[in-house]
Amino acid sequence: MDTIVKDSNTKRGNIKKMDFWNDLLIENYYVNYFDNLSNQKLDKEFNSDLRMLVKVLSKLSESERKTFILVLSSVIENYLEHKVEKELENSLIRLFKL
Repeated sequence: MDTIVKDSNTKRGNIKKMDFWNDLLIENYYVNYFDNLSNQKLDKEFNSDLRMLVKVLSKLSESERKTFILVLSSVIENYLEHKVEKELENSLIRLFKL
């Protein structure tokens, strides 16, 4: 009986962790934050975040590591989306100035 309760609590804990990282307020904050950065600052921020996340990753348990890998993939995806948008925007601005 104790094992079932512990397993149930562990599953709920993992779901709560995922809910925290998938929170729309957090996601919107970072989307807006990245939108307001220049290309150079975006690159610096991404490199800094990536280094920090990789360090943290090595210190986590297996279940936390899986959750954190999803967060890491989300950070990379966000960076790539914003980087491409900013590069396109800068290219168009330069093109129209000519």
